[in-house]
Amino acid sequence: MADAVVTVVCLCYNTGRYAVKALDCVRRQTYQAIQLLIVDDASTDGSSDMLAAWIERTGYPCTFVRNSTNAGIPGVLNRALALATGEYVTWISDDLWDDDRLETVVALFRTLPDEVGVLFGDAVVIDADDKPTGSLSPCRTLQLLRHPEAPVFCAGGEGHVILDRGTVGEALFWRCFLPAPTVTVRRRVYDVIGPYDETLAIEDLDCWLRTARRFDFAYLRRPLVRYRVHPTNFSAGLNEAYLNSLAETLRRHRAEATLPATQYALRRHLREEAYRVIQRLTRTGFKRQAARAFGRYYLPNLQLTVNALKETVKVCAALLHPGLVRAS
Repeated sequence: MADAVVTVVCLCYNTGRYAVKALDCVRRQTYQAIQLLIVDDASTDGSSDMLAAWIERTGYPCTFVRNSTNAGIPGVLNRALALATGEYVTWISDDLWDDDRLETVVALFRTLPDEVGVLFGDAVVIDADDKPTGSLSPCRTLQLLRHPEAPVFCAGGEGHVILDRGTVGEALFWRCFLPAPTVTVRRRVYDVIGPYDETLAIEDLDCWLRTARRFDFAYLRRPLVRYRVHPTNFSAGLNEAYLNSLAETLRRHRAEATLPATQYALRRHLREEAYRVIQRLTRTGFKRQAARAFGRYYLPNLQLTVNALKETVKVCAALLHPGLVRAS
């Protein structure tokens, strides 16, 4: 669309049946000043043909890009950004939107100061069959982590709150708390901070830390997105590549963690994510990788707290359990 206000990027890699549902959500939006970019990242299961069939069946205006080789999420996003003409950019892959999501987001952005570059919100978690299984709330996440600025994030009830860049930057070291499918970004943010780093397996934490140097954020406490978690999406991809990427991101930005509490939280962040990865690897039988993650990322960041010591007992028990060993 020539006068598009929002660029929507639909990313797909072997998730065609979910991507078609996601695209139907885009087509049902009450706000239609949309530039739709569909990128299939060299799927191997026929997903590309499913997307082509959706385009032919619906006639919905879009640009369809078929990658010949898998570029990964950062590469796909960078290719899409080069084509984006909208004032705002958001994305969808295997998630679902409320019909008024874009209408709500654009209307809110119109009221926000130009210094606000990113808008994010809460989400309902769904499974492969669209059934709700939980929720994602940055407010609740930071409360559970006992972040000192959690009351700032939780202000405003079900409305929105503007968060200054310093507050967001420090909180990101505690956890990457922005639910990715809820995020909408002013296109010009990328002109200022540059593209996604394609050397990182997870790109969003690095991007938000760079953004928080230059822009404020806004948090809408209303869930407009249903965030799908299923066995084949990256939400379930807790592995060594994820840990390596997280560790590298935190290393690059460590000097920006100026508060003693944030330095402590940074180590806790990496240790707790290592714990999640180790648990997943041992459950699936990859004991060697789990032991490597334990040595590289868990032990060096171990802190003498009751919870950390309880975690350590569980991790050691999992690593030593002979029934969990399989060739890796």
